Amino acid sequence: MAPPTLKYFNLRGRGEVIRLLFAYKGVEYNEEEIDYQAMKSASGSEEFPFGQAPVLVDGDLHLAQMDTILRYLAREHGLYGSNNREKALIDMVLGGVESIRGDYGDLIYKGELKDDAKKEYATVHFAAESVTTRNGGAHFQYLENFLKRHNDGAGWAVGDSLTIADIHLFDIVDLHLREQLFPQEVKDKFPLLVAHHDRVAKEANIAAYLSSDKRPSQVNGVAGRG
Repeated sequence: MAPPTLKYFNLRGRGEVIRLLFAYKGVEYNEEEIDYQAMKSASGSEEFPFGQAPVLVDGDLHLAQMDTILRYLAREHGLYGSNNREKALIDMVLGGVESIRGDYGDLIYKGELKDDAKKEYATVHFAAESVTTRNGGAHFQYLENFLKRHNDGAGWAVGDSLTIADIHLFDIVDLHLREQLFPQEVKDKFPLLVAHHDRVAKEANIAAYLSSDKRPSQVNGVAGRG
């Protein structure tokens, strides 16, 4: 059977967690850079079921939606926990990260990383007093507390081995540690998340990917913005 193909743009974005999973498991795969207008022209087709990317092609299976792809690959490659309880906890982490990722996208594409947008974002996601206010469940402290409750923050997020929850957590923290975002705030306020990020980054296959030219240099869809 041919290797799977990741269809995405030449940037990290929502394709990066998929690449990290492939890297960690040493999976051979192809990557096909897509054209935005061509994708939109094929919206609703088997090739682009939701008119969005990433899309994973695995044999005759075409999957859209990043979290769907992640769950599929995690099941295929043993990164989805060892029992139903662990799977549920992994899903909870994925949902929490996705809540933050949606707001992160708004900061980049709508707020354009302007100072006032960054200030508001930091209040919602980082400020201690906002833990009990309206933040849509998207607060880094919740993930910090989760790590503290599971393995006292010293191991993996769920269970005794790395899962897709760890890779997803790594990516969202990695995004916020960049110079244009909130590196010092994250380091000061969320030490367990940062330690977990560093632990994932030291995994041999992931470390090799992070330092390779396979990793796109552009992070988001707007060059130079975050």
